[in-house]
Amino acid sequence: MDNSKIDIGTLHSIIKLEIQKGYTNTAVVGGINLFIDKWANEVKGKIKSAQQKKHFNKMILYIVMIVGLLFIILFLILILL
Repeated sequence: MDNSKIDIGTLHSIIKLEIQKGYTNTAVVGGINLFIDKWANEVKGKIKSAQQKKHFNKMILYIVMIVGLLFIILFLILILL
């Protein structure tokens, strides 16, 4: 990885805000999936090791899956109420 720092704080803040807003997908313009995609591409550009990139890609996949599941759960709860 190069000397540039990876900004995890922004990702954390956006996810936290999305939770506080009740998973309305309004924490950032374009939605959280677009934000995560842009953030991940910036970070991938800083990673030099192929093995680290592989692990990072898995981590992003898990984050997107978890966020997606949270939206599905919220949607189902709203429908059933």
